[in-house]
Amino acid sequence: FNAASKRGEERRWLYAKNWKEWPEEVTIEDGMMDDCDVNLGGKYVRVGCLHTFNQNACWIRRRTDSALELYFLIKPDVSRNGPASAIISSSSCHDDVCSIIATLP
Repeated sequence: FNAASKRGEERRWLYAKNWKEWPEEVTIEDGMMDDCDVNLGGKYVRVGCLHTFNQNACWIRRRTDSALELYFLIKPDVSRNGPASAIISSSSCHDDVCSIIATLP
């Protein structure tokens, strides 16, 4: 740490000021996929509970007459060999692989 600090390298130990802030709403404009009958589009509202989901990141698109309730959340790479990914699922559990509808890069 001291040698890197002397070289002026400090960024890797500092987080951006907003690193823990998530948006209250996420809107997906065009949610139709070629290989799926489910429209993923709509407004996803952030869940207010903390420490329940990975990185406290979970948004819900509420059920309507024409749309299923869906969850937009983070699926971690448990082995930590790669990055986590965002998923849209019909389940609030990222481990429920049968419910994952889309994986976002």
